[in-house]
Amino acid sequence: MQTAPSSPSLATPRRKIWPIMAGVAVAFIVGTTVIMAWMFHDLSAKMSGKNSAAADLADYGTVVDFHLTERSGLDIQYANLAGTIWIADFIFTNCAGPCPLMSLRMSYLQDSIQADPLLKKEMIRLVSFSVDPDRDTPSVLSAYADRYEADRDRWWFLTGDIKTIRHISTDGFHLSSPEEPIMHSTMFSLVDPHGHIRAYYHSDDPDLVSRILRDVASLVNARRAS
Repeated sequence: MQTAPSSPSLATPRRKIWPIMAGVAVAFIVGTTVIMAWMFHDLSAKMSGKNSAAADLADYGTVVDFHLTERSGLDIQYANLAGTIWIADFIFTNCAGPCPLMSLRMSYLQDSIQADPLLKKEMIRLVSFSVDPDRDTPSVLSAYADRYEADRDRWWFLTGDIKTIRHISTDGFHLSSPEEPIMHSTMFSLVDPHGHIRAYYHSDDPDLVSRILRDVASLVNARRAS
């Protein structure tokens, strides 16, 4: 009489499954670790690229030396800005065109610098040159600056003789020619601690403030790393 076949033992398959499951778990952990390491390396590379962005900024030459008067009545020379990062523009207080918008943008920039943990402790200056020095006396500039809540320690308003202003704009910042009135320039300029002009920005750019802050931060990081 044939006996009924015995039921298959469940113990043997279980003993074989556990090593397989353990192997799968180890492979999963190893794979996940490799992927996370790659992602971290990729993120670090991107962050490193951002931190070295200062090297990617152009170099448009150095600004010229000057001697002007600040709205406070102080005599200001280029030497007073040496070693600092600064942003410059050219305006005049009676302007009915782009100047009010430019000064408003500069005030936004001032507030953004003050609110940024990286930048607020840095001596980053904002410098507005008047292209109408005959009317823009220190007292007139002071009233204009107060309208935009300009910080006296951070945002300077400079005036002087028209020949000097024209020299700064034409030969220093390359923003106008002798045949073109300098009041037509509506650009912002970024100057590094060595007095080199590193970038220009259109005042009507909707991303003006964020672009300047990005480039200023790159110069700050480069200076800290040196």
